[in-house]
Amino acid sequence: MEDQVQQFATVRGNITALLGGTKGDHLLRKSMYIFSIGSNDLMTYIFTKPMTPEQFVINLTDTYAIHLKNLYSLGARKFGIISLPPLGCCPLARASTHGGVCDDDSNNLARACHASFDNLLKNLSSTLKGFKYSLANTYNMTMNVINNPSGKVFFLPLNA
Repeated sequence: MEDQVQQFATVRGNITALLGGTKGDHLLRKSMYIFSIGSNDLMTYIFTKPMTPEQFVINLTDTYAIHLKNLYSLGARKFGIISLPPLGCCPLARASTHGGVCDDDSNNLARACHASFDNLLKNLSSTLKGFKYSLANTYNMTMNVINNPSGKVFFLPLNA
């Protein structure tokens, strides 16, 4: 995400050069910034496990805090954040478990990350003036489809 923050800084400079500082800053403050966080980081962790799960959650949350604060300092105020899905239910994870079931360790880690991100965002919204966010719980949304497929257009891959 560090590269994206740098790219945003460049775009911010272009916008303020085009519109002028006041109008550019106003546009940036009123815009919504939407991104998905953590999936690539969690997949890398699952395959490498360079630290404890608890330390992974702390490191990931601390890293995102830095990025969000950097975006805030560049004028971003409204964030739509898509949290981690149940990566333990992706085909690769299911293929590596006995019976093709979802991997609980990976899913527990995804839930722990979501809870940590939620706490981080609550803290930032109370300490940074004008910081607003919506955190999508992709884990719960996806598990609802997996656990309750009847009546929906989705089917479990084992039965499709």
